[in-house]
Amino acid sequence: FKLEMKIGEREQTVRAKVLVPEAELTRGKNPIGHVKKAWYKPGDRDPKEITDFTGSSAGPLPAFLCGPLKDAKELDAETVESSLGKFECKGVTGTTEFTVGGRENDVTFTNRLHEKAPFGIVSSVMQVEVSRDGQIQQNITMKIRLSKVGKDATSELPDSN
Repeated sequence: FKLEMKIGEREQTVRAKVLVPEAELTRGKNPIGHVKKAWYKPGDRDPKEITDFTGSSAGPLPAFLCGPLKDAKELDAETVESSLGKFECKGVTGTTEFTVGGRENDVTFTNRLHEKAPFGIVSSVMQVEVSRDGQIQQNITMKIRLSKVGKDATSELPDSN
């Protein structure tokens, strides 16, 4: 994963590397339950291995690797532009929740899907409500879009980490 974020005027790039069996990256599966190894690198810091996805060092990985969405509903198709071109993509919306670093995260997903996209997802919008002890601390919107497809991918994080 490579996330380029803008928070107010501040920009930050976050990188993560997650090793999960490919069979667990399909609809209805729970990838986070099958992670073999994972690393997270916020900004210019050194990458750290993640072994506990409930700790604050897991960043947004629990959202990206969550299992089946709750209350999932199908959405009408919309045109989505990606690195593969423009596609009419069916959609699904649903929710999940998880705790990271003592904060509860309630996430509503809107995913756009197409069979030509690796693992099916062309784009995803995640609306995240973060709270602690029942008090909302912040609302975050994360948008991801398929940007590259190919063979022989290399990680920006070293293999030795």
